[in-house]
Amino acid sequence: MRFDRPALWQTLPRESVEAFSTQAMVQLILRELTPGQHMTVWRVTADGARMLVRGPEGLYDGYS
Repeated sequence: MRFDRPALWQTLPRESVEAFSTQAMVQLILRELTPGQHMTVWRVTADGARMLVRGPEGLYDGYS
């Protein structure tokens, strides 16, 4: 195999999370999702319990 010209470029991360403590919220960014792909989003509380996350259209449980 031969390469003519190698190239590097910057890409954005596939997942990123940013916390906003003053508003008690996080921003979750997911890239490269397939249309119709389902996802469940939950958080872990201080005691280790898992809680589903609520979004503008309800809980993110099998949300597409």
